[in-house]
Amino acid sequence: MDLLTDGRSSKAAELLLQPALELCWLLPKVRSQFRLRGNVCSNWSITGKVTPKGCAFWGWPEPGARFDAAGDFPADLVDDIPLPEHFQLVRIALSQVELLELRDHYHQPCR
Repeated sequence: MDLLTDGRSSKAAELLLQPALELCWLLPKVRSQFRLRGNVCSNWSITGKVTPKGCAFWGWPEPGARFDAAGDFPADLVDDIPLPEHFQLVRIALSQVELLELRDHYHQPCR
């Protein structure tokens, strides 16, 4: 599983020190939750195609910095601008995926 993150965040450094992780995704409309467990197997800068609007988030201020809503944030980063160094791909080797159905009075997990 591949995720994108900002290499300036504390999360990126923490994952290098402690590669075991669990992610939870709640899908409220279908009343389901996915629980994904695994280990980070690599963390590196990405090259390749990401939409200009998707790249724009990495042009924002550093995570945790004071947010100024009137700031000059890019709407997109055009193709001829290289991706920032802190634009990182985190590759995760999944060891377990659990689907938890939240539709009835009791939960129905499925691994």
